[in-house]
Amino acid sequence: MISKKTISAVEVCLAIVDMQHAGPVTGAALSDRLKLSISHLESILKALKQARLIASARGPGGGYTMGQDHGRISLWDIASAFETTLQDAEKMGDPATVAAPYELGLENVVVDYLRGIALSDATNGITGEASAQLANSAFKLKPLKTPQRPKVPNSVFQLHMAL
Repeated sequence: MISKKTISAVEVCLAIVDMQHAGPVTGAALSDRLKLSISHLESILKALKQARLIASARGPGGGYTMGQDHGRISLWDIASAFETTLQDAEKMGDPATVAAPYELGLENVVVDYLRGIALSDATNGITGEASAQLANSAFKLKPLKTPQRPKVPNSVFQLHMAL
């Protein structure tokens, strides 16, 4: 089973891909966007850094960027930094993880499926980098106006306060 930490790690990588067009992404920006505590986020970032999936720079202007092209990173590359397969557990001699053949087969299906999905395939719609490229394109598209809420009462009970 894939853990919540692994799912959070995929979300962290997707957020870095989406936000790095403006430069390295800070831990605080990731924490705000993903609603993760700094300590939990740092444990995820540490494992991703050890797996060489992300890179970091310290100091002013520093932050996190993808260590490789996100088209070459599969979801299994991210998951394998956090998950131990049944086959790996058996190789390490853990007696508590004796797997049945159907469990090993199911695990192989999941691993093969995750290997087939690149991180770039997992991004939905236009990422921040792509929207920045659209803004600088030859078409000179103007940004959409933000919708304004009308300043009128939303019920008959608030109507008497407006008059």
